[in-house]
Amino acid sequence: MTTVGVIGAGQLAMMTAEAARSLSLGLAVLPSAPDDPATLIADYVAKDLSDLVQRSSLITFENEFVNLGELREFADRGIKFLPHLNCLGILVNKYEQRQFLHCHHLPTPPFTPIDEYLQQGNPSFPAVVKLCRQGYDGKGTKIVTTKEELHHYWQQVKQASAIVEPLINFQQELAIMVARSLTGEISLFPIVETQQIKQVCRLVIAPARVSNAIAARVCDIATTIVTTLNYVGILGIELFLTPDNEILINEMAPRPHNSGHYTIEGCVTSQFQQLLLAVLGRNLGSTAMTAPVAVMVNLLGLEIAEGEYTNRLHKITQFPHTYLHWYHKQPRWGRKLGHVTILAEDYTQALATATAIEDLWYAQTSQPL
Repeated sequence: MTTVGVIGAGQLAMMTAEAARSLSLGLAVLPSAPDDPATLIADYVAKDLSDLVQRSSLITFENEFVNLGELREFADRGIKFLPHLNCLGILVNKYEQRQFLHCHHLPTPPFTPIDEYLQQGNPSFPAVVKLCRQGYDGKGTKIVTTKEELHHYWQQVKQASAIVEPLINFQQELAIMVARSLTGEISLFPIVETQQIKQVCRLVIAPARVSNAIAARVCDIATTIVTTLNYVGILGIELFLTPDNEILINEMAPRPHNSGHYTIEGCVTSQFQQLLLAVLGRNLGSTAMTAPVAVMVNLLGLEIAEGEYTNRLHKITQFPHTYLHWYHKQPRWGRKLGHVTILAEDYTQALATATAIEDLWYAQTSQPL
C-alpha cells in the first residue's frame, strides 16, 4: 500500500488520514505533540523526520512551521517533498509571497518591510502588521493606528521579520482552493465567502455570492499562480473584493485550508482527497458541489465545563443536513475545536441553520473572540 507522509499531525492531517482511507492509501504523520489529533487515526506516527521519510513514498505538509534547511538536506538525498521546496520557500513567508505576486503582476495590497515603514517620515495609519513567519488564526497579525503602537508591537515580537500594509476596505473576503497535479492537471474548487472575527474564520459560504466576472477573475488568478510556481498539491488563496470590484490577493497557504473544509460533504471530491490525488499524479476528482449551498461553521473554544461541550455537540447533531467534525483537541478559549458543515437548497436556509448552531454553541457565554 502506498503511504503518504505528512509533516504535522493537527486536524488537517487528521482529515487527510480519513481521505487516505477512502482512497486505499496509508498515511504517516510527524506530530509536534503526542496528543495531536491525527495521531489517533494515522497509520503510522513517526518519531522524527528521518523516521517519516523511511515510512513514506513522498512527503507533504499540513502547516508552514517547517525547517527548510533540514528539509533541503533530505531533498538532496532524493526524498520527494510536494509541494516542492522552492515553492514552499516562497509560500511560508508573507514577504516572499508578496514579492512573488508583485513580480508577476498579480494584484495584492501594497506592502513594506516593517523596518522601512518605521523609517518613513509620515507613514499612513491605520495599518496592518503581519509577521512573515509563524502567523495563523490571527496570531502574528495586528491592526495599528499610530507609529508608536507599531513600534511597540515590533518590540513585543522581538523585531521579528514583518510587513506592513494599509487596512483594506473590502466588501467581501473570498477564498479558493486550487489543486495542481504532478501531471500538470489543474482543478479549481468553488469560490467561497469567508467571514472573520479578529482574523479567525467564523463562517465559510459556498459558492460565493459574486458575479460571473469576479468569479472568472479569481479562477484566472488561481490558475496563474499554480502554473507560474509549477506547484504540485493543493493551495489555499485568500482574497479581498474591494467596493470598486477590485480583487486583491491577501495570503496563500500551501496545504489544505479552513476555507475548504466544506468540501468533505459539499463537493464530490474533498480538498483532502484532491491533495492526495495531486501529489501521487493521479487524475484529479470532480469539484462539483453536492448541494446548491454549503455553509461551514467553526466551533471555537469556550469557557465552559468539559461536559457542556458534549451536551452542545449532541444538540448540533440533531440539526438536519448537518455534518459535525470534532478534532479531539484540548479545549482552549478561541481555539478551533471542530466544524459543522450545512448543506441546503438555498442561502437563506443554510445561513438560518448556521445562526441557530452558533446561538446554541455560544449560549450563555461570551463570544470567544
